[in-house]
Amino acid sequence: MTYRLGRPGRLGPIVVAQTAAAGFSSFPSPFYHRIAGATGSPWTTTLLFVAHGTAAAAAMALLTRPALAARVTRLGPGRLIPALLLIDAAGAVPLILAPEPAGVGPLLLGRIITGAAMGALTPLTTTVLAQHRHGTVLATGAIFGGVGGGALIAGALAASGLPREAVFGIGALGLLAAAAAAGRRQPDVHRPAAEDPGGDRPVEPVRPEAPAPPPRATGGGNTLIIGGAALAFTANGVLGLFSSTLPGLIAERSGGSELVAGASAGLVLLAAGAARLGVTRAPAAVVRGVALAVALLGTVMFVAGLRADTVPVALTGGILLGAAAGIGYDTALAVATGHRAQVRLIARVQYAGQLGLVLPVAAYPLVVPP
Repeated sequence: MTYRLGRPGRLGPIVVAQTAAAGFSSFPSPFYHRIAGATGSPWTTTLLFVAHGTAAAAAMALLTRPALAARVTRLGPGRLIPALLLIDAAGAVPLILAPEPAGVGPLLLGRIITGAAMGALTPLTTTVLAQHRHGTVLATGAIFGGVGGGALIAGALAASGLPREAVFGIGALGLLAAAAAAGRRQPDVHRPAAEDPGGDRPVEPVRPEAPAPPPRATGGGNTLIIGGAALAFTANGVLGLFSSTLPGLIAERSGGSELVAGASAGLVLLAAGAARLGVTRAPAAVVRGVALAVALLGTVMFVAGLRADTVPVALTGGILLGAAAGIGYDTALAVATGHRAQVRLIARVQYAGQLGLVLPVAAYPLVVPP
């Protein structure tokens, strides 16, 4: 018998949950260059960013394990989301208590906690969203739109004169509100398609995943998953640099403003989140071709803008790169959910994407001299 999930209106709390968690993950972005200046080391930014990304990757790696994925599937991914948001909010406490201008120890602890929470949350929200039409587009928009919006909000709050701990406190309140909304959401009800003609596209009823090697329809299916993972790694590598070290470079060319740093990270990530939303009706092949051309143009503009100390040109190039990366990431998610939205397959692709956030940022100080 064919089953359907609940109506799309019930996705709102899930989208809000992912957006809030992603947004809070980028709240430190406007402060990175100030913290690095206070410590006198460019490695401080790398440490704080990579700690968050590594914790997130570790959580995603756990969800690729068949036994744990089976338990999550039996319980229902949506039921775990409020608890993970509360853990994320708990991670805000050491961020708030960290003394300015640096406070690297508490900041590091907070980044590890919030990274682990977001790493576990993201595959679960993506699994729920991916079972609906344009679900991967919604997931991409929530992830990157949240990160971009968070950086913009944090930058604006910092520019208004609020101390760093107040900025983090406001972000934590957003997480608590999202947790409350997700907690009130009723779980998806699976019903026969004949009883729900207005529902979304048919999907199979959620079944526990046996703790065995993942099912493989064909060798080509595995190749697609590997390709999706590589694409997610590349896309997130670009976006990771634009939410950690590169905003500081742009801000330095405009006097070191937190607002410019936050806007640099925020606009690039917002472009990543919005790009795929704007082309949902276009053929996938056309979208990918345009994304490649946009990525090449963005690279040229960004490098030229930095060399000429022209902030608008560099920022425009970054926005174009962000848009291309967002389309690439959505394509990777579509590969992972091509047959059925499984926590394990989604976590595999997003785990590779998380490594893309970590490794290029970790390598940046080694490759690019201060």
